[in-house]
Amino acid sequence: MSFGSATFLERLAGDVSLDQMLKRPVGHRRLLTLATISFLTIATLADPAGASSNPNLGAHWPRLPDASQPAIESPPPTAAANENFERVVTPLHLQDAPQWTTKLKLPDLPITWDERVLKYLDHYKNNPRGRRLMRYWLSQQGRHRALISRTLRRYGLPQALTYVAMIESGYSSDAKSRKRAVGVWQFVKSSATAYGLTVDQWIDERRDPERASEAAARMLRDLYQQFGSWPLALAAYNAGSGMVSAAMRKYNTNDYWQLCTYEAGLPWSTSLYVSKVFAVAIVGENRDYFGFADVVDVPEQRFELVSVKGSMSLAKIAKIGGHDPTQLERLNAHYWRQRTPPAIRSWVRLPTDGAARYYAALGGQAGLEQRERSHEIRQGDTIANVAQRYKIAPGLLRSLNHLRPTDLLEPGQRLLLPPKPATVARKATVPRDKKLLVALPDSAPSAIANRQRVFYRVMRGDTLSEIANRLGISSAEIASWNGLADRGRLVPGMVLQAFIENSRSPSQLGLFTLDQVQLMTTGSAAFLNQHEKSKNRRRLRYRVRKNDTIKRVARRFGLTVGSFLRINRFGHDHDLRPGAEVIVYAPGRAKAGQAIKPGYYRVQHGDNPTTIAKRFGISISELLKLNRLAPDPVLQINQLLKVRDKRVDKKRRKSSELSRR
Repeated sequence: MSFGSATFLERLAGDVSLDQMLKRPVGHRRLLTLATISFLTIATLADPAGASSNPNLGAHWPRLPDASQPAIESPPPTAAANENFERVVTPLHLQDAPQWTTKLKLPDLPITWDERVLKYLDHYKNNPRGRRLMRYWLSQQGRHRALISRTLRRYGLPQALTYVAMIESGYSSDAKSRKRAVGVWQFVKSSATAYGLTVDQWIDERRDPERASEAAARMLRDLYQQFGSWPLALAAYNAGSGMVSAAMRKYNTNDYWQLCTYEAGLPWSTSLYVSKVFAVAIVGENRDYFGFADVVDVPEQRFELVSVKGSMSLAKIAKIGGHDPTQLERLNAHYWRQRTPPAIRSWVRLPTDGAARYYAALGGQAGLEQRERSHEIRQGDTIANVAQRYKIAPGLLRSLNHLRPTDLLEPGQRLLLPPKPATVARKATVPRDKKLLVALPDSAPSAIANRQRVFYRVMRGDTLSEIANRLGISSAEIASWNGLADRGRLVPGMVLQAFIENSRSPSQLGLFTLDQVQLMTTGSAAFLNQHEKSKNRRRLRYRVRKNDTIKRVARRFGLTVGSFLRINRFGHDHDLRPGAEVIVYAPGRAKAGQAIKPGYYRVQHGDNPTTIAKRFGISISELLKLNRLAPDPVLQINQLLKVRDKRVDKKRRKSSELSRR
């Protein structure tokens, strides 16, 4: 884990050379530590007087006298201090804490009053740049404070660990360090994937405050269980558990503060890291004392979720729902390509009350969603051959998928393809002359006083409680109005009636009104006839003839045996008797008893080449050849397909007769 606040801090201290701020003495490696860019006096930790004598550093430690609050004391220099860090300073113990610290509210971490903690406190209280940085951090804390607090509480961790995110990134989802750590908690890719975060071509959940906070809490819990000490756990979060374990083995101690004093014990940044966490947590818990009582927090990041099918740009989603594109990108920073991934359904965060506007723009259905094309990479695929296969320019394919010429394709990876002109998404609405068929039980009410009757078509991912909240009613009410089980799930395409307040606009909520629907009683003959008519089929009564069997009747009307049994609620052992009436679903213009021409089959709802070929015992290639169809054809309901070639049958019969002779 490494610091992601470098960009902001470098801007803040832009007039000071970073090398000058963090230069180590002769004999030591010069370290430019991102962790401590805000701590401008690292070179004077052991010698407070040295700040005034060093022409490069002294100007950055002006004292800001405050008559209302005591100045923070600095501990006296030690013998080790005069050796210019050839020996680092021995930490102070809790009982040696200055008297003024008794006035502070301490965070729920075991604070050790190390000399560095006091220096950091002095920096944030008395140094202009330190105060400006702390003021910015504290204001940003409001954005994710509630989320992080809930997560830490769920894992039984100290609430003060929220300040780890503060010094890691300043609570910025876009923070990125020079070590390629990303997000609020500054995960590197290996740690992120180890804790279940998705980091791929389209999604980087390190940028998702919710998912990243979950992963960070689990990681901090595991580190504490491994080391049994919060200073060591925090050091491991910064430097890695392997480095901390190696230092403990080398020097045979489990005391973090001792490890900080040994040559090549812990990295210099890690020896400062824990002190910085402690200091920032103390300031955060005592805003009044340190002069930050007037800091106004950025509002908490609240949102609603909407379901988006396939790849769609955040800019397009913002346009559909009438939202600010910048705000939408901030809420969905984990979609780091500013679009949802191809070939899957994704959840997109919209500002509070934004889901209703988005669904209203869709008209209650998915017609405005991007009809995408995508290609799944197989072994041996390259950009060139994929582009050639789909007749698109390789440069366009790379640009659309944010790929560099040096990027390698991996099997299973999905590439987004540009849509065909004929398949550009169109707004799907119910035609004005065609009403939406709605089936309701007899017990459903038809009116409620002082409310208007509306209808909502269910989309994928909808739940009863979400729909009820959106419409301002209860789940129990909407369940009783539609004869639903209140704990059951919904499926796309269901249409629910609701009674909402007269002041609400059905069109803005994506609802249908009474004049846009055709109401029928669930299970009635009229409803069943109308339903099959909408599928371009006719519901007929057929009187069983002599020698009829279930298989013969089903095939006569283009049904499978299973469909025929399901329609009539028969078991497989049912015996058809002549004169009995059965129900059949026939193609649109079929008449009772009319058989389909031998050797042909009329396509029904749900059919595909595989099921048809299997039904008639022929191969898929033979079916395609008989009907002159291209590979992977799109079949239309009522399309007549040839399923047997008479000339082939004659040849087979002749061949059979000759073989018998």
